[in-house]
Amino acid sequence: MDDSQVVEKYQQSKLEATENSDTESLLELLESLENDDALETYREERLSQLKKEFRLIDRAVEDFGDLAGTVHYTNNEKELMDTVANANTAIVHFYQPAFSRCQAMNDLLSLVAEKHLPIQVLAIQAEDAPFLVSKLKVKILPFVVIYKQGREVSRIVGFEGIGGSEKGASLQSFEAFLMLRGLIDRTTTNTKSVRDKKAIDIEEDSGDDWY
Repeated sequence: MDDSQVVEKYQQSKLEATENSDTESLLELLESLENDDALETYREERLSQLKKEFRLIDRAVEDFGDLAGTVHYTNNEKELMDTVANANTAIVHFYQPAFSRCQAMNDLLSLVAEKHLPIQVLAIQAEDAPFLVSKLKVKILPFVVIYKQGREVSRIVGFEGIGGSEKGASLQSFEAFLMLRGLIDRTTTNTKSVRDKKAIDIEEDSGDDWY
């Protein structure tokens, strides 16, 4: 079991926790891996890194509550701006619900949110964010902006940079985009949703939707 699989297992234990099923703690999970031969290959720094990632996951679950691992849909522009300002890493999708490409992006971001709990993923209809739409010069939807500690670090217009189209976009292409910019340090090994959904399979549309 490599470190990505360990982190994914821990995240899944958090998302699947119920009143009748206690979430595995950091120490409990590490103890469960003691019989795993692969664990012997980890150096002390790798275990330290795992503990750090687990703590980030714990903090995300504590801070985000029921929104952990999901896209936070809001119609409050100020609330969104405050959330972004206080988040370590945030992804914001400006969308129009009538556009099929925007729905495809929301589906993809739902999987990103589930697989990377410490990242806060938000979505707001473009018409509900007039200030940001004007400031960011949003012309084409979907329009995604990625923030690190309140500062913009990158943006995605349409599906540019993550496959070029709905059909080309995937969790892997989005993770590659984030990793290239130093926003994540691991990729997902199991791309299926823990919420009993199949990995997204999006039909290609005709082109970008102009806003």
